[in-house]
Amino acid sequence: RRGRDVHGWVVLDKPRGLGSTPALGRVQRILNARKAGHAGTLDPLAEGLLVVGLGEATKLISRIMDAPKTYQFVIGFGEQRDTGDLEGSVIGLSDHRPSRDDIEGILGEFTGRISQVPPRYSAIMEQGKRAYDRARAGEEFELAARDVEVHELKKLGETDRGPLLE
Repeated sequence: RRGRDVHGWVVLDKPRGLGSTPALGRVQRILNARKAGHAGTLDPLAEGLLVVGLGEATKLISRIMDAPKTYQFVIGFGEQRDTGDLEGSVIGLSDHRPSRDDIEGILGEFTGRISQVPPRYSAIMEQGKRAYDRARAGEEFELAARDVEVHELKKLGETDRGPLLE
């Protein structure tokens, strides 16, 4: 058996550009931990907290996965990209910018129990592969809608790239 018995939690501020599995591997190597797992995959382009369980803590990861989470994000307007993320090619441009009232007026439509179709370029596992890997390989597929629950959605402020929401 390689590594040593290390038990507990590491909350890693994962930078953009690093996948969750390589980030987990780095933590495991640095701590020389025998057993490690993470509570949820962040897309490589996402930055944020990656919760890592070590040793006996890995048995509790499913509880963290089922717990409510809070996300902050910026909405950029005016570009459409073929991947729906920053890595894609721009395929459409618009000068239209919704007003503050327009944005705040529509937030309620995205709260509660809603049905959501994940983007093809997402970390969701589909047929044993990440959806973004299948999409980048040129495969044609559709992801099924899934029910999600959004407890609250509010505008926190403005950034130079667009409104900041949580």
